[in-house]
Amino acid sequence: MYSNENLERFYFRYQTEALSHGQSLQSFCLNNNVLTHSTQQLISFWK
Repeated sequence: MYSNENLERFYFRYQTEALSHGQSLQSFCLNNNVLTHSTQQLISFWK
């Protein structure tokens, strides 16, 4: 499990590196070796 600080950094990277290119959060997580459970943690963190 990641800390809130780590999640914020990773989500910022997603927004700046991938979102503008149309890449999904799930795809970005997989490309960065972030486990599926952590992807769900990220999604629920920003709901």
